Amino acid sequence: MGQSLRRMYVFLAVINFLRMAFVLIAARNPSAGVLIDSRVYLGLANWIATKGNYQHPSGQDLFWPPGYPVFLRLLGSVDSLTVLRVYTAQLGLCVLIACLLVVFGKIIQNQRVGIYAAIVYSLSPNTQFWSLTVMSEILFAFWITLSLILFIKYLSLRKPEMVFYSGLFLGIGALTRPIGLYLIPLWAIVLIWVHSRVIRPVQWVPIISFLLGSGLVIVPWMTRNYLIRGNFVFSKVSVKTSTNFNLANVISTAEGISREEATGLVDSNANGFSEMLRVSRLYPKEFIRVQSQGILRVAFGIESGVWSRILIREDQRGQSFGILSLLSKAQFREAILRIRSLISEPTSRLLLLLGLWGIGYTVILYLLSVVGVTSNKTMPVSVIWVLIITVVYLTVIPGAAGQARFRIPIEPFLALMAGIGLDRIYSRRIGSVERRPLKTSTSE
Repeated sequence: MGQSLRRMYVFLAVINFLRMAFVLIAARNPSAGVLIDSRVYLGLANWIATKGNYQHPSGQDLFWPPGYPVFLRLLGSVDSLTVLRVYTAQLGLCVLIACLLVVFGKIIQNQRVGIYAAIVYSLSPNTQFWSLTVMSEILFAFWITLSLILFIKYLSLRKPEMVFYSGLFLGIGALTRPIGLYLIPLWAIVLIWVHSRVIRPVQWVPIISFLLGSGLVIVPWMTRNYLIRGNFVFSKVSVKTSTNFNLANVISTAEGISREEATGLVDSNANGFSEMLRVSRLYPKEFIRVQSQGILRVAFGIESGVWSRILIREDQRGQSFGILSLLSKAQFREAILRIRSLISEPTSRLLLLLGLWGIGYTVILYLLSVVGVTSNKTMPVSVIWVLIITVVYLTVIPGAAGQARFRIPIEPFLALMAGIGLDRIYSRRIGSVERRPLKTSTSE
């Protein structure tokens, strides 16, 4: 191992040590990380602890799979008084994700890519602050990153058991956040494509192994829902999200009414896709604008309101800057005035700087990711496609319902692409130095 790599490993260790120290910030006011959805998760975890089952009388178990509530229950966190251990565990999961990114570099026999990716990921302010909330995104990010590493290890070693466990952990990820369910067929398509290009005829054993691994998680849960709730579905959360948030936001914006009123104008019994087409035809401009704003929220992942809950005293909790929303509406003058007012307030100055750091980090992250996927010459194309498909899917699919925290599971994948980009920049710099002619001196 070269000296530069050793220095980077030491730097990574220091960053992650400081990352774990963030639990001291949360210890001042643990309940600051308990958001609206957090209460539902804690309530379900409490139900498991007291009743010993997941059949909640409200029927929430049909919308919220047990992945995250079981995680909370295992940690013994069932109310706002016991959540500090959740933050500690989630910070630890972030460290494990950074370690998995290092493993990625070793699998592809390029340690520099892995260590670059791990450092980029460890510097993410978005991931850091959302780790101090009771939300499922960090756990989901861990499962799909672990699944990705095993998926890539299969592509490298061609061992069917690797792809089986990849499917298994991706299924567990879907049990944590249902949006992960559709990553399974998307990754399966990549597998089919890889085998159709490299091996003829296509070997179906690895593909079946991948689907079997995920099926061992998904099918039993769907069967349970059928036996207990009478619905052979994985989760109803996508229908609820589309009705109450996605399409309702479009109608609310177009008609100038509240989102609650707009929800009543959405036909929840109709086919979700046909209802989306109906609303998009009625309000095409509003549909595009509202979807774009939701995607922008996911892509940037900055939520100053949550950050202020964690960092600022009680009377400042929930403060939100709204700078990104103003910029997305092209209200640049209002955004500048808002920034000036925030700078003049001592309590919000630190949060503003953190927000600007978050935006700057995001811009650099995407630029490096673009460099990584466009200039790559050594990475297998299949790996690049898995990264791109996952990032695009998790960013775009939420649409108008997109929230800043939804970018958390995307961060490891963006960090990997950025790591590839940094390695390409490093290789070009070294190559240019090696090609530079040496200066010679002559004596008379």
